[in-house]
Amino acid sequence: MKGLLKKDAYMLWKTGKHFFLICIVFLALLVYAKNNITFAMFPCLIAGTLPVTLISYEERDKWQSYSALLPVSRAQLVSEKYIFTLLLLCGWLSLLAVAFIVRSIWLHVPLSDSLIQTFLLFSAFGFCLPAVLLPAVFKLGTEKARIFYIVMLCIFGGLFGFAGVRTNAGNFLSSTSLNFGVPVFFGILVLFAASWALSIHFFQKRDL
Repeated sequence: MKGLLKKDAYMLWKTGKHFFLICIVFLALLVYAKNNITFAMFPCLIAGTLPVTLISYEERDKWQSYSALLPVSRAQLVSEKYIFTLLLLCGWLSLLAVAFIVRSIWLHVPLSDSLIQTFLLFSAFGFCLPAVLLPAVFKLGTEKARIFYIVMLCIFGGLFGFAGVRTNAGNFLSSTSLNFGVPVFFGILVLFAASWALSIHFFQKRDL
């Protein structure tokens, strides 16, 4: 498992360096932003799609066929992608949390319930996209799942735009509705766990 994670980290560094640049830019914008901060959700969505991008490179290079020669099961191959997704999202969300704190100090903006809810909903968006995409990719492959992939990106893009229109100073809902953000976040984590199990089931049945 450790070797698989190192492989994906190396692939990401070679093919996705722009992601790290995007993170730096968005973190800087977030610290100085006074009004709308929903753009900070964008790197969450990118982090959620990166594992699918890595799988497409693997399929191009016939990695999934070669991996049958390694002492790893299909369940481990799937689990590694989900763990890698968790590491990416947790890394970005940790930086995002620090940026929220710095922004609060810099702009003298209190860390209200609405900002905490915004952070929880950003996190939920980040986990939701791979939870929906990865089962389709592991069942059909990236080429056959491409249409589904595009449709889901359009849906999430629409939700992203809707959130930007309906938000004021980054508040998705009123400051008294923190009880909405918490169950949504933990509900998405349950969906992510169910997606993990479903992807293992699909990949074990798939012909490579």
